[in-house]
Amino acid sequence: MLAAVLAGGAAAAQDRYGLPRAAPEAEGFAPDLGARLRGAMQARVDQGLIPGALMAVARHGRVVAVEAVGWADVAHHRPVTPDTIYRLFSSTKAVTAAAALQLADRGVIGLDEPAARWLPALAELRVYAAGDGEGMTTEPLARPITVRDLLAHRAGFTYGAFGDSPVHRLLRERQVGMGPVASREEFIARLVQVPLLFQPGTRWEYGVSHDVLAAVIEKAAGMPFEAVLQRNIFDPLGLSDITFRVPENKQERLAIVYVLKDGKLESRARSGAPQFAARNAPPSGGGGLSSTAADFLRFAQMLLNGGELEGVRLMSPRTVDMIKVNQVPAGGPSFGLGVGIEADPAATLTRGPVGSYGWSGAGQTHFWIDPTERIVGIFYTAALPYTIDRDTEMRTIVYGALHDWHRPPRQHAGMD
Repeated sequence: MLAAVLAGGAAAAQDRYGLPRAAPEAEGFAPDLGARLRGAMQARVDQGLIPGALMAVARHGRVVAVEAVGWADVAHHRPVTPDTIYRLFSSTKAVTAAAALQLADRGVIGLDEPAARWLPALAELRVYAAGDGEGMTTEPLARPITVRDLLAHRAGFTYGAFGDSPVHRLLRERQVGMGPVASREEFIARLVQVPLLFQPGTRWEYGVSHDVLAAVIEKAAGMPFEAVLQRNIFDPLGLSDITFRVPENKQERLAIVYVLKDGKLESRARSGAPQFAARNAPPSGGGGLSSTAADFLRFAQMLLNGGELEGVRLMSPRTVDMIKVNQVPAGGPSFGLGVGIEADPAATLTRGPVGSYGWSGAGQTHFWIDPTERIVGIFYTAALPYTIDRDTEMRTIVYGALHDWHRPPRQHAGMD
């Protein structure tokens, strides 16, 4: 199927990936960019590290590479194709953040107003002070949690599975999360019974903030969270394959999630399959979406364009600029409004410039946006546990192939 897409020329690619197609060299890459990416992904499949993978790269709004290798379903020999749907896990957070920022653009919510305006129960929260179990002591909030705190993961929330502090253990004991609840109201009611890990605004901690943010969005917009995303993001961008519950007629396009255990890949229940979609849990703003690379590429290109795509404006340019400004106190990671920000390429070995931003999901669904070189990169696979290694490898290949080959070399001063 991939060969057919490539052979179909720009018109076919426009239909499939929603952006114009260009040869790699026309946008400054080495002509064999696709072969380099495909070879690296195939090597990891052959090594048994991932079941399959899909990579898409665009520069200046034109798709220069779409490469698919391996299997979406190993047991049934169903290959990865450009149409394969992946569970996004935490890459969902970038979409949730965009929905919140749209409401901020329209004056519906304020980034620095208390989130308790929309979710009064948040005013009841306490903050962990000391002790454990029955001996745990807490203190009152020094200030309210703001919408900005939720966007930047500095509200004091965490994930129960990500640590072993008394707060983490209490979250696990009380099953606080989106999975075991039937409504957002129940989720919030359970959540406020557990103290925050720290005072809002003082630290960064990855956690359920974007699930709380989804509840804020739902209350502020006066409609279900998923309807807000459909009306304000998916429909305007023409996205047809990004969804919280994959319909029955698209189930065969879903990639099965695998777990690398003792050097072997073992399949999990198909993410997004009926047993997942039929649960009563409300759609998760922190990790519930599934999508093709094509749909997410259009979303990311909109951000790179400053909030606009093909004449449709979703966000103001100044708001998009705020997304990529670090919101975390000194000593924490570089994180903006719903996305991580590249602050030290030498440390991550990605060869991308400072200011690139993006995020990843647990199953290794990565994306990045490079405002300097005008690049969007999407790398999707479906393998646990999470690692940044594949994403780093693919980015390194992309930037290693970026030579601006179509431009004549500049003459240096003093040279004939």
